[in-house]
Amino acid sequence: MGLAGVYDIVDHLAHEEKRGVASLSCMTPANGTLPQSLEAMSPVRLFRQVLEEHDKASFHDMLPEKFTLMCSRGDIVVPPDTSWAFHGVLLPLLSEQRCRILSFESLKHRDFLHLDGSLPESIRLRDHILHSLHQ
Repeated sequence: MGLAGVYDIVDHLAHEEKRGVASLSCMTPANGTLPQSLEAMSPVRLFRQVLEEHDKASFHDMLPEKFTLMCSRGDIVVPPDTSWAFHGVLLPLLSEQRCRILSFESLKHRDFLHLDGSLPESIRLRDHILHSLHQ
């Protein structure tokens, strides 16, 4: 399960640069400053590379039974594009039943962390998380 995650660090750093917060980013210190390090730690880029070099069928059994990615159009910290890109990479490997994305309209990034249920969408988010954990 991915909650408003950063799945492409290179693209995310460009997003942070546009927002003027790149100097505050934890992405570079956590993953190194070399572009190859950032690419190697980015699931979207890593999966694309692996798929180019290997047969899709060899991965099918190594992946989790289900992938659920959750994002929101209202999240300016980690925009939903990164979740949609990761979903696009995973979908050829998995069926739509095994790989789904839930996109919310107005949740902010902090709403994925707090799960306080103060908004109807945050209640829906919390219900999806709990349902996924019980399966």
